[in-house]
Amino acid sequence: MRTYNPSLWTRAARTALVEAGSMAEASLVGVVADLEESSADRENYPWIGEAQAMRLLKDELEIVGLSDAQYTLVNQTYAIGLEVNRDHLADDQLGGIMKRVRDMNVVALNFANKLIIDQIINATSLLAYDGVSFFNDAHPIRGSQTATQDNLLAGTGVTVAAIKTDIGTGIQTLMNWRAENNEPYYDGRQKFIAVIPPLLVQAFNEAIFSGLVSNTSNEAFRGMSVIPYCSARFTDINDWYLFDVTLRRPLIYQQARPVGSEFLGPGSDYWVTKEAALFKTSWRGVPGYKHPGLGVKFVN
Repeated sequence: MRTYNPSLWTRAARTALVEAGSMAEASLVGVVADLEESSADRENYPWIGEAQAMRLLKDELEIVGLSDAQYTLVNQTYAIGLEVNRDHLADDQLGGIMKRVRDMNVVALNFANKLIIDQIINATSLLAYDGVSFFNDAHPIRGSQTATQDNLLAGTGVTVAAIKTDIGTGIQTLMNWRAENNEPYYDGRQKFIAVIPPLLVQAFNEAIFSGLVSNTSNEAFRGMSVIPYCSARFTDINDWYLFDVTLRRPLIYQQARPVGSEFLGPGSDYWVTKEAALFKTSWRGVPGYKHPGLGVKFVN
């Protein structure tokens, strides 16, 4: 007679999730996306717009509220499951099945990076808090601003020299970005992430890290950190992105429930109706955007 301990499989499922953590990709959460915890089905972000400028206090204090922009992210649930016949469960003795569960959890943990990269790719169509796409050549005038602003830029090419030129243009564009109070969005920008496709890795490394470019000293980015991050998930092999991550990240990784692993075995409806056990891994949340003044896209 085949016997097994359901609690042992439950513990094994949790262990498989821990093991998957050491095998998963380095997460983009904390790199280009800030984690925002969610406790409801959706979250509104009225704080993304900036405060008014300081004014000389004369008769009355000028009081303003939160941004009038409505930027709301609705949580979604994602899941993956593995069905195992009860006889196979008894025969396996925690071997190959748990390796498959571990690999399933790796896929679930890597899904965060897929969501974030997809959010970057679709940022020319998905809306930011100001009502136009996150990457746009005409972000509307808001507050005390005096002109539209552009963070969807034409690249000059994919050679080392062109990339070096465009990094400089991107940094200048972000440094010149005006907040709603018509002040610089942030004057102390020092840390940047270039998110790039694999084709551009060599050129970026030469442009950023080489001591000499075109026989001239590579002093363009002294005092600033420009770090390339490569993703094979990009479908366009020439477009790339520059993000300012000095104080905050340009994307939101809203999380209502972290990646979790469950085992549905004896006593569950699944066991009774299907004569099988279910290993399930799920996550609930949604990606989104913070401020367009934190990123530029170069189109080549």
